[in-house]
Amino acid sequence: MSSRPGPIWRASKITLQTWEISYHLKRTRRRRSIALRVEPSGAVTVLAPRFALSHFVERFVQSQAGWIKKKLIDIEELRKKHPPKEFVSGEMFSVWGQEYPLHVVSDAAAVSSRCEWVDGRLQIRLKESDGLQARGAVKDLLCEWYARQTEGQLKESVPALASAMGVSARQVKVAEQRKRWGSCSRTGNLRFNWRLSMMPRPILDYVIIHELAHIKAHNHSKAFWDIVRLALPDFKERRTWLRKNGSAATRWD
Repeated sequence: MSSRPGPIWRASKITLQTWEISYHLKRTRRRRSIALRVEPSGAVTVLAPRFALSHFVERFVQSQAGWIKKKLIDIEELRKKHPPKEFVSGEMFSVWGQEYPLHVVSDAAAVSSRCEWVDGRLQIRLKESDGLQARGAVKDLLCEWYARQTEGQLKESVPALASAMGVSARQVKVAEQRKRWGSCSRTGNLRFNWRLSMMPRPILDYVIIHELAHIKAHNHSKAFWDIVRLALPDFKERRTWLRKNGSAATRWD
């Protein structure tokens, strides 16, 4: 049995006047149209059908040049406002929409490293061996701590909101999702981004309701948004906040 060929990747670039756009072209069998995306890192990916002619792809990228440039400028401005975290004492980290200081201490007597909430701040206590690679150890401990906060709130909020909406989720998991805040499978399994505990709790409620609504309508039709609106009349304000502030509120790198 022969397997289907996988996607074809190719690095490309075009020049518009004095401005150069570098992008990765991904060709797949299943695509029927050309699309593109700009990642938070600034990487540009163009998605195209396997047999789309190269000049059609380049023409499409050229037609979107203004939009790409604006996105890249926005990303650069975001980096200036929110520089990469160093994961050292004194840095501020957002917990449920409020900023709190990080305090990192080394403890030669500690059996294991841990992150905990102490006197209104995030405290990282590192065992001696982790101190040799402190930045990576602190980052990992913070990721685990935020995931626990998100999971704890989900255990409380999902059943209550699901009951109010007349639906039932099969499984609820916290996961690493770089491009989504939440997802719902066709069997009713829900997955949520661990970073949600960095944002205000009302935003988490919106994301939960959004995914629960997918149990009834697995699309973004008018019927879907009517379900969301019935459960959360001010969902548009929360959705707008998430679109405008979500990346900035959870940016570390």
